[in-house]
Amino acid sequence: VTGVQTLLFRSAMRRLHPRQCFEFVVGELCGSAAHPQVVTAMLGKVASRVGADYLERRLPTFFEALFEGFRHRSPDVRKAVVFCLVDLYLVLEQGLNPWLRRLSSSQLKLVKIYINRQRKLPEDSPLPGLE
Repeated sequence: VTGVQTLLFRSAMRRLHPRQCFEFVVGELCGSAAHPQVVTAMLGKVASRVGADYLERRLPTFFEALFEGFRHRSPDVRKAVVFCLVDLYLVLEQGLNPWLRRLSSSQLKLVKIYINRQRKLPEDSPLPGLE
């Protein structure tokens, strides 16, 4: 089912306005998504298409639901949350810092490692404003 959902979402992303896709995904994330891993991964993908200003304004509407994903029993969901946070950081950069400060030190360290990998920096490189 997960593969089918991913294919359907990607098809919708090509046809719909990015903000429509974003709002759909946020609604699913904040609701009772049957497949939180897919929804979380799709949020990361669509976030890069809506623009930093829009994304920053919408953070309060979904960040708590995203943050809850760190407590999910499935490691795949927790991994999707990390990758989504990386995608959000690549769009918002330091604008995401106030939200990232809510993570535990181990969660933040993991997110930083993957951000630095995406940016092709050493894994222990500091993130501006978070040191």
